[in-house]
Amino acid sequence: MTATTLIRPGLRVLSWHGEEDTDGETPRSVIPGTWGHIAGLSHLDTDGTQNWHVTFPNGCKVILTSTELADKSQYELAKPASGEQLLLSVQWMQRATGLPEFQEPMAADLANLAENAGDLLKILDCARNLVRKLSGIPGINPRTTRRCAPSWSLASWSRTR
Repeated sequence: MTATTLIRPGLRVLSWHGEEDTDGETPRSVIPGTWGHIAGLSHLDTDGTQNWHVTFPNGCKVILTSTELADKSQYELAKPASGEQLLLSVQWMQRATGLPEFQEPMAADLANLAENAGDLLKILDCARNLVRKLSGIPGINPRTTRRCAPSWSLASWSRTR
């Protein structure tokens, strides 16, 4: 994502150097190269610096400033990966831009759409694998199945988006 990316909940965060848990309860850490996501705003410092809760898959939770998150030598920000993270991001943007509350159901629809798109891609990938298996069965024209398989490829679909 670009340097002008608005830091907000839902964005994924790649930690280049690993993290140690800051909650003080159960010590947890993540290895370098682990993805987490911004779970929410922790607090504002007196100078206005935003501090964010970042959560990793193993339960490790850290608080990072906007300045730290913007440092490309330590972290990389990316689009939300799940429908839940997308919904979190959309809701934050609604509040930040002052959009009315009635648009919240639309954000939920957007999150459902994102999750369903992931399921659809899995189905298309299974269909592609099935076509590959069918091409090896005697009596089925391999040219036909080879011509179909690339268009169902998950990789080719994501390149055209």
